Amino acid sequence: MEINSINVTRGIYERITSSIENKFSQLANIVVSIKNSAETLFVGSEAKRQQNINKTCGEFIQRISTKTKNDEYEKLDAKKLNDSGCISTKLTHKTLTNDVTKLFSSIKNELLNQTKKSLSANEGHSDKSVNIMLATLYQVYQQANEHFQKNINPGHNDLLKSQIFELINNNFTIKSDCETTQNDNIIALLKNINEKYQGEIELLKRNVADKINHKLEKNRIIQQNLEELNL
Repeated sequence: MEINSINVTRGIYERITSSIENKFSQLANIVVSIKNSAETLFVGSEAKRQQNINKTCGEFIQRISTKTKNDEYEKLDAKKLNDSGCISTKLTHKTLTNDVTKLFSSIKNELLNQTKKSLSANEGHSDKSVNIMLATLYQVYQQANEHFQKNINPGHNDLLKSQIFELINNNFTIKSDCETTQNDNIIALLKNINEKYQGEIELLKRNVADKINHKLEKNRIIQQNLEELNL
């Protein structure tokens, strides 16, 4: 009888313990679920982050290479390059709301916030969205280099080139297949990444080109109407 009583007591204890553990497990799952939901609500999803990075990159390339109504290219404002703007993961990036300085700062800050700061000489970064940003910087670097050689805003374009180079050189490490190398092949690495993502970069450019050109044309018409009215 005593043994049976002990077994019964043990069985009851195990059932109670198991029930408590299940309740705690369920509670933990609920807490995790709420946490994930809150993160999605207040921070944004990874898909939204990538979408906004793509839009920012496409707009940056187009704006840096598209002439304004005054037949000039937009310029970086050296005094505002350290703005702490970032690419939103909660709200959709609105086309044409930022100038090129803010767009560049957003891409720069997104790269600086990466926990992994190593780049493979062959593959670039492990995060595709980072490679998209690096490919974008190469396109802009080439655009600035072409203008610099043609003596188009040479000071501005030299600044832009140096900003891109220093961003990678000062914050990322390039690794070969066998060992870490000096960051003396930065532009070659960016070119390699750009070639791999060229199709996607061209798509990003096309997605924003019409919107930007429409905005520029609209501004041109407004300006023309004001001039005709002597305003």
